[in-house]
Amino acid sequence: MRTLVGPLIDAAAHERVQQYRSVAHVEGEVLIERDDVPDGAGTSGRRSWVTSNPRASYSTEEIFGPVLTMIRARDFDHALALANDTTTR
Repeated sequence: MRTLVGPLIDAAAHERVQQYRSVAHVEGEVLIERDDVPDGAGTSGRRSWVTSNPRASYSTEEIFGPVLTMIRARDFDHALALANDTTTR
């Protein structure tokens, strides 16, 4: 199965995604990064899969880019607790 990841809307969006990715390299564990967007596809972002602290900014904020954040749960009940432990702004 293949997924086509289109370009980000503009250079500012690309920069925001890059900032989240930089934070993930410091605060989390980057599991996979793939940069397989065809040349000439516009402003594209490297696809990243990262593990995370549930309170990290890249776990709690909408990135609108090709970054998948995974949080490890001990069991189903812990997963529900993590999912429901959010703050609204």
